[in-house]
Amino acid sequence: MRSAFDFYDIWMIREEFIPFAKKGGYSSDLKSTVEAKSHSSKCWPCYVVEELNESKFIYLFPMKNYGSLDTYFEQKSVDHQLREKSFVSYATNSLLRRLPECSYRPDESYEDWETTPYINYWVISVKYDGDDDFEAHLKALAQEHKKSASHLCFRSWRMTFGAELPKYVIVLYSKSKAELKVHSAKLDLLTSESRQVVRRVNVGKGFLRTDLKK
Repeated sequence: MRSAFDFYDIWMIREEFIPFAKKGGYSSDLKSTVEAKSHSSKCWPCYVVEELNESKFIYLFPMKNYGSLDTYFEQKSVDHQLREKSFVSYATNSLLRRLPECSYRPDESYEDWETTPYINYWVISVKYDGDDDFEAHLKALAQEHKKSASHLCFRSWRMTFGAELPKYVIVLYSKSKAELKVHSAKLDLLTSESRQVVRRVNVGKGFLRTDLKK
């Protein structure tokens, strides 16, 4: 997939929550499903992230346009129905729109996510009238890192379907756990000023399962 995170504007995000006792069986079933579909031209492209702080898997599906939603839900019902019944406690879907001006990538080595599989992410709900101010903050942050030729890589999306809107997802990508720790400390995402429009913040940490890429 060519530079999916810098190419597709619309993303469907699916989160599946699994009881800890069933996580091993879930992973094995998922890997078998991916291997079985790996040679199919009809397989929907997807990135799979394993959440490291809780028993959860996150699926990221790029969309060409909003017309792709019908196809997504048709395929989702086939891919996930049996696994949901056997392993999943509950699942959520959300729709995101890419914010390229609120994102920063230092160079082409960060283009392919497989080279930066370690992530921290923030899901931030803002006040109803605070979206413009928060997006301006993200844009200024991207410009600041571009001006200083920073080595941080982060991308931002605005949620267009989901709970507690307006809501944003910001993902920090790194090549190693050590780099992720250093870069997380340098990403000044929540300042005293930006916190004035923030309602709720959820933080997560994950790892791209390159062996499960569809």
